[in-house]
Amino acid sequence: RAQRRFDEALALLDKAIEFYLRDPQEGDPHLAGRTLVNKSKTLASLGDLGGAIEAVRHAEVLVDVQRDPRLLLCLRHNQVLYLSELERYLEAETLLSSVWALVRQCGSELDSLRTHWLHGQIDLGLGRLAQAESVLLQVQADFLQRKMAFDAALVSLDLAVVYALQGNSQELKKLALAVLPLFEDREVHREALVMLLLFQRACEEERLTVGLARHLSTHLSRARGSAFL
Repeated sequence: RAQRRFDEALALLDKAIEFYLRDPQEGDPHLAGRTLVNKSKTLASLGDLGGAIEAVRHAEVLVDVQRDPRLLLCLRHNQVLYLSELERYLEAETLLSSVWALVRQCGSELDSLRTHWLHGQIDLGLGRLAQAESVLLQVQADFLQRKMAFDAALVSLDLAVVYALQGNSQELKKLALAVLPLFEDREVHREALVMLLLFQRACEEERLTVGLARHLSTHLSRARGSAFL
């Protein structure tokens, strides 16, 4: 998966799942569930979000929460993320409360930060622009404080969607100057850098569209892997 050889990755993951499930006595359904969470990430990287949701729903039936409490948090978070990427924001918001409950129960500060980010994305998707801006600005600042520049840059792209919807060209121009340096020291492939340059130019020339900002955000998030585990 890290090498973006997704078909090979899926074949190996399916073999592992089959191995863990084939023998009721010697198998390990919990590890099958964990492997399904990994499979869901691979499917999401391919853009098969429906398949990714199906995989995490199957995983939830198999995992042993007592054995690995945080695994349930991972799969619930990922399910909400995939629903959000499919623009099924009301479904995503309905499930978000269960993610927050698990964050409080067994999550880390970084888990909480990523869930706040997801909350901001859902606010954005539901048109609550002022709330989305407030949440995303705080998440961006927290990522920068942790020196997690790539994640901070991805949040900036979500903010670009907010400002594009608001018609706020002044803030878009500020983002255009700030985003590219956050990516330059990272292992971002050439195609993504070209897209970032197009984004920067579009912001500077006040012709950024919401569609372009969302396309770039989705593309880079999948390359980065925003899902847990």
